Amino acid sequence: MRKVEVSKKPCGCVISVDTVSVQCDCCKKEYTNDLDIQEFTYIKDTGGFHSAIGDCVYYECDLCSECVSTQLGKYLRFPEGQDGQS
Repeated sequence: MRKVEVSKKPCGCVISVDTVSVQCDCCKKEYTNDLDIQEFTYIKDTGGFHSAIGDCVYYECDLCSECVSTQLGKYLRFPEGQDGQS
């Protein structure tokens, strides 16, 4: 879940939308550091026909890099020459 800050001109036009913090949907830890936020994995998708999620159901998930590693690490594939340990 992302918390954002919206800056607007007096006329109401949006100037910028800045991410203030992101909460990991797995561990529930809230991150405010820009470098930590940049390392998040954001999943947005829609379930297809006969999907386990549900037909045409839109879903989102925000995962910190630690949870991606611990929860999905054994399923990740790395391009040749990369071991994922850096």
